[in-house]
Amino acid sequence: MNKRFNLKRNIKPSHIPITVVSLCFGGMIAFLLSANMSGSKIVKNTTDMNRDQLLVQYMKLSEENAKLLEETEIMRLRIDNFLNDQLSDPDVQAQVDELRVLAGTTALKGPGITITLDDTKNSGNPSSPDASLMVVHDSDLYVLVNELKSSGAEAVEINGQRVGATTAIRCAGPIIQVNSTSIAPPFVINAIGDPDILYGGMNFPNGTLSWLKTMEIDVKVEKKNEIVISALKVKPTLVNATVVTADKESNTQSKKGAK
Repeated sequence: MNKRFNLKRNIKPSHIPITVVSLCFGGMIAFLLSANMSGSKIVKNTTDMNRDQLLVQYMKLSEENAKLLEETEIMRLRIDNFLNDQLSDPDVQAQVDELRVLAGTTALKGPGITITLDDTKNSGNPSSPDASLMVVHDSDLYVLVNELKSSGAEAVEINGQRVGATTAIRCAGPIIQVNSTSIAPPFVINAIGDPDILYGGMNFPNGTLSWLKTMEIDVKVEKKNEIVISALKVKPTLVNATVVTADKESNTQSKKGAK
């Protein structure tokens, strides 16, 4: 049978909006990548710059980054408006909403808990014994996020930075970065989920918060009736990974079974 005939017959009207949205996202990703590449060319020539020149370059790149974030947000709003206008099929709309939640590209609200962490007051004294243990580290935040997820957290953010599938929490010199954005103490972690379960999961004996308290880290956990968690500021992009269709997945499983 003609493959083109099969392709046309399998196309449904409900697929068209999703295809258009995919093209919009593709254009947005291409724009950001090209902007990022042009920015990287500027950074390469900083070896021979003095302090003042580097500061000027830093301010320039910061302004460009802020502009790109603003343009990305405008594109996101345009896509959201398009979806609201075009997706009349309730089933398709439900699928898109679910994908938005899983990708972290939409703001959420609901009950949950707020964890606030701050460095020990003596942490500024390098002569204090175990001074490095008296400050909150990136590993502490990473483990806490993991414990929140294992306790049923449905969405998490740190100092306004949404934790998504590709979010990195890492130390960059004396600062901590989440989604490549620098954050500073106090660290406020918001998590949406069952407040009682989350609270219990964070206060079990010998847990991360229990250990931080022994280091005199300032720890506060509060139950909240409603928490609002923002969407990711920059959407995750896939460069090397591709989607496995149902046909390819079934063929792969068949080959594994044959072995």
